[in-house]
Amino acid sequence: MKDCLKNCGVILICFILIFAFTINTFAYIECDGNAKPYEWKDADDNVLFDRYDISGCCYHSAHAKFKYIEEDRRVYLAVFIDNYNAEDFDGSVSEIIVSFNNSSEVVLRSDLSADYDKDAFFLNFGYFSDESGGGVYEAEIVLKELEYENILTLNVTFKDYQGNSSQMYRLNIKSEEFKEEESESLSKAEKESEKKEKEESRSREKENKTKKTTTKKTSTKKYSSKTTKKKTTTKKESTTEYKTAIITENYESHVETLEKSNNSILIIGIACVVLSMLAIVIALFRKK
Repeated sequence: MKDCLKNCGVILICFILIFAFTINTFAYIECDGNAKPYEWKDADDNVLFDRYDISGCCYHSAHAKFKYIEEDRRVYLAVFIDNYNAEDFDGSVSEIIVSFNNSSEVVLRSDLSADYDKDAFFLNFGYFSDESGGGVYEAEIVLKELEYENILTLNVTFKDYQGNSSQMYRLNIKSEEFKEEESESLSKAEKESEKKEKEESRSREKENKTKKTTTKKTSTKKYSSKTTKKKTTTKKESTTEYKTAIITENYESHVETLEKSNNSILIIGIACVVLSMLAIVIALFRKK
């Protein structure tokens, strides 16, 4: 009896570890409007407008998060709408209008109705409203036929509960290949900037030595003739490109660290699966 309980305990612990690993690694977005932080932790976050911008609608601010799974042509989109002090909100239906490049529109409404071309898109979405007229849209949109090269443009327009339409806001979704090309280009620009900086430094040092020699020769003749030499200064060129490259390098290092961490988690998860299977086999063997 004790051995049976011990084996059951081992198996239970293994399954708990597997469950925790699965939740953290393969967590998916439910698209129910209840945007959980862990669902969107790796998403791109973009402010569309804030309370000081002129949007054309009654909302005070809005921002959007998105994830793009390129191999599945699947876009996950979350739009967060804030509306402070909305005394005029009467519960009327509002909507957001989404499109990609020059595609047809996908209309998502707060009453959970939608209009879209089913031959062009697959859609799954949810909406969570608050008492002031704001809310959160979560949508999963699969692009069936739409083609694009380097950048996929995501267009978002708001239509508030008063019937006012906002201006169109654009978000750029870059392909993985384009991101790699950008990274290589920045790395190359960094190397060229470093080389140029070294050459300028050497040139300044050489110029300073020449100035010292000239000044010394002039000072020995100050009693015979007065010579006035105009001081020349070399304007230092901007190093913005170099600073940008350094920031990008730190970001790439951060991404590599995250990838190593994810690989470690994957290895631990596989080990848990193997151990649980062994525990089950051992328990069955002992029982027989």
